[in-house]
Amino acid sequence: MEIFQIVMQIIFGCIIFYFVIKAILGKLNDRKIVSNNINSETEKTNDLKISSYICRDFLIDFGTEFNYCKFYFSENEIYLFCRNTYPTDIYNSPYILKFKDENVYSYFSKFIVTHFDLNGDSLKIQFKNKKAIGTELTLNIVNISEKDKEILKKNFN
Repeated sequence: MEIFQIVMQIIFGCIIFYFVIKAILGKLNDRKIVSNNINSETEKTNDLKISSYICRDFLIDFGTEFNYCKFYFSENEIYLFCRNTYPTDIYNSPYILKFKDENVYSYFSKFIVTHFDLNGDSLKIQFKNKKAIGTELTLNIVNISEKDKEILKKNFN
């Protein structure tokens, strides 16, 4: 009976290891795909100041501490990159808020926008993974320029 328990623990450990590696490799592959889709002609916002955010994680968290964000709009897809105050040129992996083909990106990169409220020079946006496992984020963004408001209105409608 003891050998059976050890074998089951090893099998269970291997299964968990497989899914963790698959998720990490999926995120890396998503970053590569998004990088290939973004070029100098890609429409984007400036860095936008996040005044506050709410994060709800269930089982998985791919990093949620940031102060600024930037939206990119490419071929009917929307990407959101976030960063801390310093260093200014290192962004977290993209949150893919709109995508053409669901099978291209991994589960933990794909999000659906559940709330978008652009009011004056502030924006409240909420997005989450499609199913229960993952992250739900609500960002409160302030001091949005007129140019960035127009870009956001055009691409989120």
